[in-house]
Amino acid sequence: MRLEDMINANYTHLNENDHEIWKFIKENRELCEHLSIDDLALRCHVSRSTILRFANVLD
Repeated sequence: MRLEDMINANYTHLNENDHEIWKFIKENRELCEHLSIDDLALRCHVSRSTILRFANVLD
């Protein structure tokens, strides 16, 4: 399943931080393909745990 499809399927479960993470990923796709979870969290100004929760909502 594509990431956009996963976002759309779980949109009602996303919180404000999740929306900001998604916005960053969407605007920086190529960069995000090579970022570690820690680097993504740093660039999104959230904790590593927040990135993990975001990923779990999409699962």
